[in-house]
Amino acid sequence: MLAPPIPCASTSTTGAVDNGNGGRVAGAGDEWIDRFTRSARDERHVSASTLEAYGLDLAILSRWAAGRGKHLDALSTADLTGYVVERAAEGIQLSTLARHMSSFRRFYAFLVHHGAVALNPAAAVLVPQGLRPGSGLVRAEVVRSLLRAPRGDFVSPASAYRARRDHAIVCMLYGTGLGISDVRLLRWQQIDEHWHVVRVPLRDGAIRSFVLDETLMGILKTLHESAATNGFSPAQGAYCFPTASGLPMTRQALCHVVRKWASECGQEQGVTPSALRQTGRAHQFGRRPSRSAPAVA
Repeated sequence: MLAPPIPCASTSTTGAVDNGNGGRVAGAGDEWIDRFTRSARDERHVSASTLEAYGLDLAILSRWAAGRGKHLDALSTADLTGYVVERAAEGIQLSTLARHMSSFRRFYAFLVHHGAVALNPAAAVLVPQGLRPGSGLVRAEVVRSLLRAPRGDFVSPASAYRARRDHAIVCMLYGTGLGISDVRLLRWQQIDEHWHVVRVPLRDGAIRSFVLDETLMGILKTLHESAATNGFSPAQGAYCFPTASGLPMTRQALCHVVRKWASECGQEQGVTPSALRQTGRAHQFGRRPSRSAPAVA
């Protein structure tokens, strides 16, 4: 097993969430938005334009949630990440989405304060400030070949493990938004199998969460099982992508792994960890090359 479940915002579609004290509360709707904006006006004395922005942003989110059969107080971090991705793909400016998320963070902080939800699902959702020009991105057809699962004709269990490890590294760089050091230093205890997230500690003690889709979770589970059969300790502190000594990879070693995997996939283009990560971010937030972005496979 990977890390045990850690409390996270509910993904329930019933319109109610666990309030963290064993009870449940009714779905948040216009009444919560009204209470939030009144509090912002009367207690924080925000400007009329800010109040208008709060109301507009939350009304948009409420309609988006209703279209998926959910109430505002039942949205999770994964839901809000999906909101950002969908709206960016529709052409909404990243600066506008950053303003939306600022409104959502304040709104959910208000709900937490009043006991309507246990955690703020917007706290871990980040909107990138901008992306570098597309000339540095890996071509879609190259990414597609890199994300294909390893073939099954391995000469030994050790070679099978290395192939799964290298494939998982490439998929994590492309599919999560994790930094290069976050990937190479990743430990199994940071992966929450129940909530499908990776939790990364920051220098100030805060925690950032990165969502894992079903495919990435499957890749990591298979790798975890393979690691146990190849002599790596299954202890919670073990690294996900260790070297033969069990220690984490250096940045140079990670670059070598990515280049080696690209070569094995028949791609001689200069594929680097940074280019893969940037390509994944560009595809996720709707700035795709001329061909459609591939899915992790």
